[in-house]
Amino acid sequence: MITPDTVFVVIRFAFDLAVLFLWGSAAYLRFLVQSDLRAQIWSRIRWARIASVFAVLVAAILTLPVRSAMLGNGWQDAIDPQTIMDIVAATSIGSAWLYQLVGAVALFACSVFATGNAAIFVTALVSAFLIAGLTMIGHAAMNSGWIGTFQQVNDTTHMLAAGAWLGSLLPVAIILGLMRKPPLVDHARRALMRFSNAGHIAVIVVVLSGAVNTILILGGFPLDWSQPYQLLLAAKIMLVGLMIVIAIVNRYYIVPRITSSRSAESAVKVATVTEFGLAITVVALVACFGMLEPTAA
Repeated sequence: MITPDTVFVVIRFAFDLAVLFLWGSAAYLRFLVQSDLRAQIWSRIRWARIASVFAVLVAAILTLPVRSAMLGNGWQDAIDPQTIMDIVAATSIGSAWLYQLVGAVALFACSVFATGNAAIFVTALVSAFLIAGLTMIGHAAMNSGWIGTFQQVNDTTHMLAAGAWLGSLLPVAIILGLMRKPPLVDHARRALMRFSNAGHIAVIVVVLSGAVNTILILGGFPLDWSQPYQLLLAAKIMLVGLMIVIAIVNRYYIVPRITSSRSAESAVKVATVTEFGLAITVVALVACFGMLEPTAA
């Protein structure tokens, strides 16, 4: 039988990936892409947005009974009213769940009722709200006092920067396909340059905040690979490093050749898709080692 812990890892992965995508894509389109192109790309990623909002809402609903099973005596406590009420009323897990549920419902309402620039802005805002809520429990909340507050702010910054990078990749891949269409080529080129400039900042923030977070949790760096937490964290760091290398090659070698070479256009699309695949793997690793106890270096 599948354990509650395994199901929770899947739920966390789906929730994190969906909310990071919604935040990054909406923030990129709202603040860095001109209005004509913005509306077109927002429409083209419609099904990805719908799937992501659905994933966030379902994950939020399922989190409480699965958590109840984890903290109780197995699946029989997933629907036990007393166990569920005790978690909601007396634990930080319950508070975090209520926060998550409110955000998920707001995100769903936005997808149904809001349109145009308002929908994009509210999606970015609510998704950022949900990302901040992820720091209410888990390793980000392991310290108290000002160090605990600093760690939560740092972790939120880390995830917002990571989401800005990850979530922008699908819109960027679509914009790359418009580079040879005369009515939109100038807007597309400007949007790609803005992504590149903002991407430099996002990568720097991801690296620095990630290093700080690792030191706060482990007291050092993940060098003891006999510990599952440190092994998976090290794997995450290596994958992020590979993403950075691909992004650098993409930006400084392939993109400058895109207007004169169709092979360069294909190469940059492959690089962007590869980055997105690596980003999904990173989110999966985080969902896994987020369930493990860190061991001091």
